[in-house]
Amino acid sequence: MKDVATAQAVVDAGADYLGLNFVEKSPRFVDVETARQIVALLPDHVEPVGLFCDHPADYVLATAEAVGLRTVQLHGHESPAYSQELGNLNLLKVFGFDRDTLSEHIADWKNHFGNVTALLIDTPPKPDAEITGGTGEVFDWESLAAMDFSQLPPLMLAGGLTPDNVGQAIRTVRPWAVDVSSGVESSRGVKDPAMIADFCAAVREADASLGVE
Repeated sequence: MKDVATAQAVVDAGADYLGLNFVEKSPRFVDVETARQIVALLPDHVEPVGLFCDHPADYVLATAEAVGLRTVQLHGHESPAYSQELGNLNLLKVFGFDRDTLSEHIADWKNHFGNVTALLIDTPPKPDAEITGGTGEVFDWESLAAMDFSQLPPLMLAGGLTPDNVGQAIRTVRPWAVDVSSGVESSRGVKDPAMIADFCAAVREADASLGVE
């Protein structure tokens, strides 16, 4: 979220998490002062999440303290050793989906899941991409659903999700949570309150169909 009004729309829609993007090259970038204002308006049941991508650990820690974050999303090539530098922050670690290598990449983290709240599986970035995430492209949900995540942190699903397809994604993958960005935008980097509301409603409908409260 880049502004207070859109953040309020997220709260009103019933979201559990709200993302704050601190990747400077991203069209979704938010400065620290605006992020602080957004966090100040959030009710206790909405968790703000800072999105970072290969930033120095000191920068992540300083930003988290300045804004008031307890949870960060690591969207780059951060290593397990790097995660140990982030103290008590809760981590959402992003992995680009590749059926042949995902299990191996997750296994690299198997002894470092202490602060990992969830594994966020996203569409992998293109090789020449300057930033990751927000591609608007889905990947093979069926292949992800066939993988065994039973001994791992909870699974979050991202990648091309929209109000129209998130229900099917949830019914196919059965994730713990879903993450959306471009799928609720009217133009690149501009969130649409109506689409946010529709997305959250579709999530609740899918959860209800699966008996999830």
